[in-house]
Amino acid sequence: MDFDVVAAAADPGLALLDDDSLLAAATANGRAVVTDNARDFGRIAREWASFGQHHAGVIITSRRRFNRAMASYPGNLVRALSQFLRDPPVEGSDWVLWL
Repeated sequence: MDFDVVAAAADPGLALLDDDSLLAAATANGRAVVTDNARDFGRIAREWASFGQHHAGVIITSRRRFNRAMASYPGNLVRALSQFLRDPPVEGSDWVLWL
């Protein structure tokens, strides 16, 4: 099964965006954001909700579970995201999910 994903770091237009603008760009394209930046993206999602602004979803990854220094990374993250995409536990918009 193929999935349509974009790495913000690999896209010059996205790589330069601040977090709020990145969530806006992802939402404009119907994409959720996957990040390990829980503090900032959690805050942004709450702020958007308080203003009635919608987003396409935020997946927050655990730095403990998906530790970049471990040999299992990034394969373990790819597997978890693939499972999420095959059988998403959430629908609609404005969700924040810890993975």
